Amino acid sequence: MIGGLKRRRARHRLQKQGADPRLIDYLSLNFAPDKKKTIHSTRFVVIDTETTGLDPSQDRLLSLAAVGVCGGAINLQDRLEVTFSGRSVGGVSAAPIHGLVTRDLDGGCAESEGLHKLLTYLGADVLVAHHAAFDVAVLSAALSRMRSPTLANSVVDTGHLARRLEKGAVMGDANLQRPQSLDALAARFGFDIMHRHSASGDALVTAQVLMALLHLAERRGIKLLGELLAR
Repeated sequence: MIGGLKRRRARHRLQKQGADPRLIDYLSLNFAPDKKKTIHSTRFVVIDTETTGLDPSQDRLLSLAAVGVCGGAINLQDRLEVTFSGRSVGGVSAAPIHGLVTRDLDGGCAESEGLHKLLTYLGADVLVAHHAAFDVAVLSAALSRMRSPTLANSVVDTGHLARRLEKGAVMGDANLQRPQSLDALAARFGFDIMHRHSASGDALVTAQVLMALLHLAERRGIKLLGELLAR
């Protein structure tokens, strides 16, 4: 999460350059989490991205999907899906992973427009992803191409959260070796994965995993946002 001073300087610079008002509005938000806020009343934005490859510095966004989780429920009315226009889906090695072909990008939007939509949708709420470092790096690289600083939101990684909450829950070394992949967590919590390796499908199953983890956190006495975000 970038500091407030750096964000203010970027906002003033971008205002002078006539940047999109949606980006200015995003950089004007207060991203300091209310640590005394209950998890139940917090809006989490669960996101997944599909890209042309696995190098955030070079590969580009193909699609993203996000869904809101709040009040102990996944809100399917609170969701966002964006497809980005482009000429390539990443070649024969990447296509089997994300399942997209070139014609799927027809009608997609420019990268900057898709990011502005995401920032407006995301606001200052908590961003959630599985292996979140990759999604944040991809989005931050795209923002840098708009001369914007990185994402400022608090971030929860469902893989890290699962490891933290499950550690010590069952005696024995075997528990410490439990796999934390999205597929493994979904299987552990009894969820069927639909449309795996699509942005919308992975965002939805990640949201289901998050719900299970938040329930587990509550059972372990973690009820406040500050407690959840603690490392």
